[in-house]
Amino acid sequence: MNRVVFFFVLVHSVTVFAQVESVTISGVIKDNSGPGLSYVNVVLLTEADRTFVTGTVTNEEGRYTISNVKPGYYFLQVSFIGYKNHEQTILVGKLSSFLDLGSLPLEEDVTALSEVVVEGTRDAVAETLDKKIF
Repeated sequence: MNRVVFFFVLVHSVTVFAQVESVTISGVIKDNSGPGLSYVNVVLLTEADRTFVTGTVTNEEGRYTISNVKPGYYFLQVSFIGYKNHEQTILVGKLSSFLDLGSLPLEEDVTALSEVVVEGTRDAVAETLDKKIF
C-alpha cells in the first residue's frame, strides 16, 4: 500500500514540475519560392483584445525567436513590405519550454502602378566657366 501511495505522489509531483512558466517561440518566414525573408516583422498580440505583447525581426536567413512568453492564447502577426500580412492564432502550452511554428510562407502583394511621365524645360540662360549664353 505504501508503494502505491509513493508511486502516486511521485507521478503527480513530476507532472506538476513539468509545467513551464515561460516559452520560447521560433520559426522561419519564407517566400513562396523558397528562400528565407530577412528583416520581416513578427509581432505577438493577445488574442482577446489584440494588445501588443512582444515582437522581433527575422535574421538574414528568415529565422526568428521570441523569448519569455507566458502560456496562453496569442495572435501572431507577420508583415513585410511587398507581401501580404500573415495572421494566425497560436496556443502556447505549459508542457514544453520551446514552441517551433515551422515555416510560414508569405505571399507577394503585387500592385501595378500607372505610368509616370517626367516633363521638363530647358533653362533660357546657360552658364559655363567663361561665358553666359542667352
